[in-house]
Amino acid sequence: IGLSIEGDDAVDASSHVLIPGVRNRHMHASSVLIRGAPSGGGLDAWVRNWLWRFEETLSRKEAYYGALYSMCQMARAGITYFEEMHFHESDVMDACADIGLRASLSEAIMDRQEWDDPLATLDTTMELARKARSSSIVDVKMGIVSIRMTSGELIDACVGAVNDHPDLFSGYHVHLNEVSLDAQISKEEYGALPAEVFHEKGVLGQSTTLAHCVHMHQREIELLASTKSTAVACIGSNLRLHSGTPPIQAMLQAGVPVGMGIDSPAINDGYDLLSDVRIIGLIYGLDPHVLIPLLCGGRGLEEGMDADITFINKAALFPWKDIATTVSYGANTGCIDHVMVAGRFIVWDKRVTTVDEERVARKAGAVAEKVWSRLECPD
Repeated sequence: IGLSIEGDDAVDASSHVLIPGVRNRHMHASSVLIRGAPSGGGLDAWVRNWLWRFEETLSRKEAYYGALYSMCQMARAGITYFEEMHFHESDVMDACADIGLRASLSEAIMDRQEWDDPLATLDTTMELARKARSSSIVDVKMGIVSIRMTSGELIDACVGAVNDHPDLFSGYHVHLNEVSLDAQISKEEYGALPAEVFHEKGVLGQSTTLAHCVHMHQREIELLASTKSTAVACIGSNLRLHSGTPPIQAMLQAGVPVGMGIDSPAINDGYDLLSDVRIIGLIYGLDPHVLIPLLCGGRGLEEGMDADITFINKAALFPWKDIATTVSYGANTGCIDHVMVAGRFIVWDKRVTTVDEERVARKAGAVAEKVWSRLECPD
């Protein structure tokens, strides 16, 4: 790519197809600890019966090892960057530093949960943002859970904090229209659609990530397009919970930036966005040259870009008639051999190089047993 490259190391990549690192735009990493929980009843039933019970007593150690385990799996799946919204994100940041994975982290700000005290507050978010100043691979977004879970007063306070400290926050991260009830409640409370409310409050914008975007009104699609807010399709989790499928074609045609997210690995069941992009391609009949940017962002491999690269074994893509078609419809995590972040191989020959994967799995397994003992035998 570059005509003049200096360095002591050389890698022969002639047996691989190189793509920019896969970007996971929406994640709740430590929730992998409750993978296997029943998913019947839709989103709200799963959240109330399992997710919130797990989160209410989530410890810092559990958040760290659950997130670090997820990061190992993401790295091996070719993901070099993820956007995360959950709790104890300071410990998640420590895990990012240990493995060397890029991230944009958000504390889950809400005041309408079913437990007495929220795990995340504006104070914890400010602490997280200040800590991220010293990191070269992590930044912080203001995490507003959703129009239903966060009161108007708290949303205004979040926007005020971002406006007062523009040096600390890289944008916003919000759940938008994951289920149709979001719009119903928004109309009852504000007399407007969720995206209209967030736009009026100053949340939408080029650095804003909007997860799910399943039940979208045309007016909301237009708002996302005009503000260049990113809509994130979480196709695996939405299908699993029967939440519906987002209007990806309509959003792309309108000019909305669209990305992909795993959501919770407990409900997506894995970390394979390559397989998820195939599902999107099959559902919507999208051209492969549209699908690759959903995975990797709008840029290709260009001189001067960050050296975040996923190496796909070329033998898995035979014959090489149309690499874009074969990658977007035929590749999966088993095809990925190496992953580079910031010029450093964090995965080599399918093995994470920066942490001891087996030790991480043992530690994560131990904390998962404690989590399940609380869920199955509550006091």
